[in-house]
Amino acid sequence: MDVEWFKSRKKARRLSDADIAAAVGVERSVMNKWLNGKVALDAYKVDKIADALGATPEEVLFRAGVPIAPPAEAASEALLTATFEALLESLEIDPREDERAQKLALSFPGALREFAGARRRLAVSAAPSREADAPARAEGS
Repeated sequence: MDVEWFKSRKKARRLSDADIAAAVGVERSVMNKWLNGKVALDAYKVDKIADALGATPEEVLFRAGVPIAPPAEAASEALLTATFEALLESLEIDPREDERAQKLALSFPGALREFAGARRRLAVSAAPSREADAPARAEGS
């Protein structure tokens, strides 16, 4: 059971066990036991837990220790986490104490997508077009 993953998902979404329990339709104490690995998750509730945590049911099952193949998101999440930690370090922001880290965390995945899109657009605009090269080739002939 990856208890730390569940804690980080709750923290990132600013949810308590009671909030998730209400969304799922169980008592807070039951949700606490599920998310802390004291008892096995109820497979019939995984979809609702995943919705509350902003994850896929497969990710929740994997993090709960159910023997399934790791979801594709797990690898990209690890890369995203490492990149975010490097960003915080380069900005000299303490992730445990600084409110700026929380603000960055909320926008970080979207910011990465925007950055990747901008890089693709720049690469496309920087690539020489065949039409632009045609007059130069014609003059050189």
